[in-house]
Amino acid sequence: MGSCVNLPCILHTITVKNQLAKPAPDTITDQSSDVKTLCAQLDLLTVAADETLCRIFHQNGTSKTIFQKFVPHALRNQIADEMHKGLKGGHIGIRRA
Repeated sequence: MGSCVNLPCILHTITVKNQLAKPAPDTITDQSSDVKTLCAQLDLLTVAADETLCRIFHQNGTSKTIFQKFVPHALRNQIADEMHKGLKGGHIGIRRA
């Protein structure tokens, strides 16, 4: 199976996250590679207040916590395109930063 395309992969991972223990590897063999990766990182995942699935990172040397929203591989190009559309999209370039 390929990467999860949309919500079912994320919903499956959230369901697994809400269980008390990580799933045994043989119980997720029929799932997408994204689900397998997320199950391996289960202790780093949380559901944010806006109900998005996020990975939690703690910045070394500080008390700062970073919540990285999970986006399935199949949707990353589409989301990047949307974020870079229009006059205010994208970034101003390395020389102007």
